[in-house]
Order: sequence, then C-alpha cells, then structure tokens
Amino acid sequence: MSAPHFGSAYAMLMQLEHLRAQVALANRRKRAMFLLDADLRWIGGNEVAEWMVVQGWWKGRRGARLEAGHASGRARWMATLRELEQGRLPSCVLAVYDRNGQLVGFATMHVHSVAAGEGLPSYVLFVRPLQSGNDEDITQQLCQLFKLTPSEAALAIALRRHGELADAAASLKITQGTARTRLQAVFDKTAAHKQAELLRMLDALADAMA
Repeated sequence: MSAPHFGSAYAMLMQLEHLRAQVALANRRKRAMFLLDADLRWIGGNEVAEWMVVQGWWKGRRGARLEAGHASGRARWMATLRELEQGRLPSCVLAVYDRNGQLVGFATMHVHSVAAGEGLPSYVLFVRPLQSGNDEDITQQLCQLFKLTPSEAALAIALRRHGELADAAASLKITQGTARTRLQAVFDKTAAHKQAELLRMLDALADAMA
C-alpha cells in the first residue's frame, strides 16, 4: 500500500474509533446520536435516536432526511439545514418537541468530518432529553445559588418547560413585557447571555439533582 493510501486508511480508522467512542458515551448518558451524511440524510445512530423517532420527536427513516416531529420546532430545523447546505454550522441549540408540541429536549449539530468517506457521517446530531427534576427543588436552588427572586425563578422554570418566552409568560399569566424584564434580571444574575445558555444551565442543574 502506498504512503498516501495508508494515510487515508489510517485517518478513516481513527474516524471510526472516534465515532465508536462517541456512540458509547451517548449511550451511557442516554443521549440520542443521529449520524447524517454530506447530503444530510440519516445514515446511522444509536438506540436512543431510534426511540425518539418512534416517540415522534423526529420524523424520518434511514437513508432520508430527518424532519422535526412537531411544527413548533420545524422552522428552526429547516433553517439549520439551510445553514449547513451553505457551509455554515449553526451555533444555536435547537429545541425539540414531541408530537403533541411538548418541549422534551435540546439538540446540537456537530461536524464529524468535512471529507467523510463512503458510509461515514459528515455531521452528528446530539439530542439531550430534558432531565425531569423537581421544579420546586430547582426553584429553591436558583434562589440560593443566584439570588433570584421567586418570580424570576418561576419564569426560568416556565421557560424551561415551554421553550418560548411568549408561552412561558402565558403560563404565568404575565405580559411578555414583564417576562422580558424578568428574563433580563435572570440573565444578569446567572451570567447567561441567551435563552439557550440559560436552558442548558437549568438542564445541567436538574441533571445534577437527579
């Protein structure tokens, strides 16, 4: 085998080993892992990913493109696909909804290889289910750790449960203007700069308390 061919084979072997490690880690943490090819078709993944499709969090079949399971997440998902097609990797966290429109998790897209070989993924979509946690316990921790007021903590919890500020405000029976004011206070106290950062922090807190 010539040196260039050996180098290509070795690089592919390292990709496979890295992929196996990612699958094992995702399985241990009960995260879904969807493997997508250069054309963004679903070509593999783990059992958690299969389970999420069965549950209606995602729609699709092997060899075809994934679709968001509910209209609530469809626009952002389609925008993500367009960004990938334009050669730009989305930096945002995607909200994932079940077939009934309930927020159930968050997803992030990663480049696996810009020059993947045949049968190897170009992108990996990780989906982390919401950790259940106890809202009362999480509220208490938010107030203790970050000195949030009860109303600020309630908004953070509502945002975690509903995914959108308008829905969170409606659930608390407050105006969107009031919700935005409280959210800014939450950002200032937790050092979060975006809703996605706040949601990741809340989920990590629930995970630590589980």
